[in-house]
Amino acid sequence: MPQILIAARPNVIDEQKAAGLSFGKLIEITGLAVAETQNLLNDTGAEAATALAETTVEVIAVHERTMNDAGQIIAATTHTRSLPLLTLIDPVFYKWTSVRLQGSFFAREVTRESQVKTQHAAGSVSIDKGGLSASGSFGASSSQVATASDTSLGSMRLCAQLEPRDDVRIPRPTQVIQGPRLELFDGGVLVETVSNPEGEGTLVVASTVDVTVIYFKQDLDDQGNPVPIPGQKVSIDTAGMPFVYLDPVTLAVAPEPDPEDEPPAFILDRTDSSGRVMIRLRRRFPEPTADPQRIDLVVAARVGLVADNHTVKI
Repeated sequence: MPQILIAARPNVIDEQKAAGLSFGKLIEITGLAVAETQNLLNDTGAEAATALAETTVEVIAVHERTMNDAGQIIAATTHTRSLPLLTLIDPVFYKWTSVRLQGSFFAREVTRESQVKTQHAAGSVSIDKGGLSASGSFGASSSQVATASDTSLGSMRLCAQLEPRDDVRIPRPTQVIQGPRLELFDGGVLVETVSNPEGEGTLVVASTVDVTVIYFKQDLDDQGNPVPIPGQKVSIDTAGMPFVYLDPVTLAVAPEPDPEDEPPAFILDRTDSSGRVMIRLRRRFPEPTADPQRIDLVVAARVGLVADNHTVKI
């Protein structure tokens, strides 16, 4: 029986180790390159910031607007000064946010074993017929070739991303507004209840909140108290929540003014002698509930360009 020829087992571990060492060297070189580049980026940003700081221009440092009691601008004053160009132009500082590596390697090792066997046998045959003779010989040979291979391949990636830094900002000039102010505050939540028809206790059917808007001058009086501004129309926005006006003195729901009165006895949306406008918000629940879930509601008030807002829970 012929013997089977087997090739030696190949192994690419050595090649894989070499690829790993080469990739490690690539990471080291890349890290050093990124660090050096980042230092150059920092130096460039610092040089640009220095140049902008040393160059001065005449700019508007403060823009002052003065408003009257109706919230209208009656004067605007600009205060200029010589400021560094750095106040107008932001130097851009860049940083490396990520660096990824990519590469590929391919390793292959092939082993081959070959064997040749030859068998030769000789013989002669003579045939004599009619004075003629012939002779011949014969032989046989065989060979085996065995091949084995081991292959390893892989890939590595590299990607670099450069973007501006968001932690370097230049302060902007100050905006100053001279004029009246608005303040809003609420008096807490009141609930409307009914008896629970299915058991003890009560159920909440609605909740109300009274909100007061005060409009006063910027300057204080001799006693240091705010000076109210009466007779000014206040625009109120409750994000769609129904509300009614209240009499700031009696806290009763204010009646609609009689259009035949000249002027009306009480103007709903104008400040009274104390600079106040009051409203009552009412939230009605679709079904009576023992545990009403409060919501945050933003109430905004405006007189001309003067505005303020307040968040209430209702």
